Amino acid sequence: MNNTIMMNYQNPHLFKNNVKENEVIIFGNPENSMILEHPLVIKRTLLEELSINYSPSPNLTELQNLTLKLRWKRLDNMQINLLLEKMKPLYNESFLELQKELESPIVLDKTENEVITKARIGQSIFKGTLLAMEKKCSLCGVSDERLLVASHIKPWSKSNNQERLDVNNGLLLCPNHDAVFDKGHISFDKDGLILISNSLDKYSKLFLNINETMNIRMKESQQQYMKWHRENKFK
Repeated sequence: MNNTIMMNYQNPHLFKNNVKENEVIIFGNPENSMILEHPLVIKRTLLEELSINYSPSPNLTELQNLTLKLRWKRLDNMQINLLLEKMKPLYNESFLELQKELESPIVLDKTENEVITKARIGQSIFKGTLLAMEKKCSLCGVSDERLLVASHIKPWSKSNNQERLDVNNGLLLCPNHDAVFDKGHISFDKDGLILISNSLDKYSKLFLNINETMNIRMKESQQQYMKWHRENKFK
């Protein structure tokens, strides 16, 4: 109801030029949002549960009539809570599908399993959500989506279910910077300034495009994950 909210919060899902065709926008915390793989379908029964009167216009299709009832409707707290409760299982369903996708009857060693897990995550909900927020490598600016890797700050193997799909636990990085970050050769301080391990010599830093002036924009909600990375991964 407040047009200035788009200026107050830098949430990419709030801006029309970032909305893709058939994309479902989920409301909630104005600083964080996500795209559900399984959208909440608007039907007459949903309007009935929300106690919204359905009086269709003959000039519109049923889908248009249904969506317009919610698009411009000012919802009260009871209606909002009901919608959020209906969205939770849809989010869980997306997560369970991702878990199922990661299951494999082949026994892999730890390194192989992490590589395969990371590759699959890169094509999943996690990368899709990160791409909706950032369109380039957080460190060097490479913008070709085909080359960007959805890198977990706190690794998948060390995270709980919530942390594994928490967009705050992620950085979009190019392959070079993903590799050195994943192996703990670089990390970032609380202000986002790069920390470079002594394990990298000057030639490695040159070829990997790493220097002491580099930094990333880091939100408060990412601090806990980066602190874990500094203390547990950084060499």
